[in-house]
Amino acid sequence: MMHRTPRWSIVLVAAVLGVAGCAATVSGDPQAGSDRGPLSWGPDLTGAQLATVLLDVAQVDEIVGSTEMVAVKRYDAMPNDAGASYSDPGCAGAVFNTVESGYRDSHYVAARGLELSEPDEHFQHYVDQGVVLFGSGKEARTFLATSRGVWGRCVGKHVTYTPLAGRPSTWTIRTPVTAHGITAAVVDREAGDGYTCSHGITAKSNVIVDVSVCGYNIADQGGSIVAALVGAVAGKFPT
Repeated sequence: MMHRTPRWSIVLVAAVLGVAGCAATVSGDPQAGSDRGPLSWGPDLTGAQLATVLLDVAQVDEIVGSTEMVAVKRYDAMPNDAGASYSDPGCAGAVFNTVESGYRDSHYVAARGLELSEPDEHFQHYVDQGVVLFGSGKEARTFLATSRGVWGRCVGKHVTYTPLAGRPSTWTIRTPVTAHGITAAVVDREAGDGYTCSHGITAKSNVIVDVSVCGYNIADQGGSIVAALVGAVAGKFPT
């Protein structure tokens, strides 16, 4: 998986960079539990099953309104933003999806994800779909509740992200909206000429689904991909 630096440099300069690197995760598979909520209802997933729920290129194309998306990079661990800095570290997880700073001390078990965009240099969409495994549905729901609180506290704040290498960028999160268990917010890049990201998050079984869709004319595509991933979990691992 790419480090957070080139990962978000991709978004900022609209160029695909293939820099590798990953963060360590805690090993082991969770056991099935009995703690079920509306979105967490269903069998617990294992680490080996986690990547199987990610959407394919055609599914992402349909949701974002493209016909040319390609897979840019798969990641098999939580993207590591070590060496980068945030003007407000507590808002890192509100602005960016599946980033180590947002999951620190959450006791997650594993993370998988897939980044996609159009293949040319001036692509119109960038999608990062991440799924994060917890030891139980209860732990996933606890993280979701915590994240919703963080997002609410970060509304309107100007969060500057400075990568280890590259130029800083400043982002502002709009008021999140929760519908059908999915929380989504638009995150604006300041001085970005309308460039925004739709960040969506929810819990399903013992999995946190954490997605960003970036580009121009972005609305609720992040939440739509989250909903599709929830459907993929339910379809592949029914009760």
